[in-house]
Amino acid sequence: MTVAGAHAYLAEQVLQGLAITSPVQLQIKKAHKYFLPPSKAIADLPCAMVTFEQRAVVFGPALLHKPYTFHIIVYVAKAEDETGPEKAANFMDAIVTKLASTSETVRLGGNVSLIQQLRGETPETLGIQERGGAAYIGLELYLDVQITTTPGYSG
Repeated sequence: MTVAGAHAYLAEQVLQGLAITSPVQLQIKKAHKYFLPPSKAIADLPCAMVTFEQRAVVFGPALLHKPYTFHIIVYVAKAEDETGPEKAANFMDAIVTKLASTSETVRLGGNVSLIQQLRGETPETLGIQERGGAAYIGLELYLDVQITTTPGYSG
């Protein structure tokens, strides 16, 4: 189990093509496995970008616990889009539903032993995100996971 595998699964299998039906039918056109440079404007909306934070690794006698926090930003619409907030709110529900849909997605393709929680940025999960000189309505989320493996030194 690797963070790279979980990262790719999150972008390619969970976020890529994720769809909503209200207020309009819409799907994520591009889920970038990593963040684009901040100076780059977004060509295809909606889109998502993912990166991760390594949290403190616990070296146990029988198990290696590797916790990560995936940072997900979903850019839904240009800031001027009056339906943008409603679209973003529906994408929030779609992400939760998709993550919980199967035993494979809840484990990010078998790469994660445990999804601990999905949470939003505080004080606003849904807000304005700026990138490349443009403003977008979007979601800023954090997905805490733990990858547990057997270390090479055990046994």
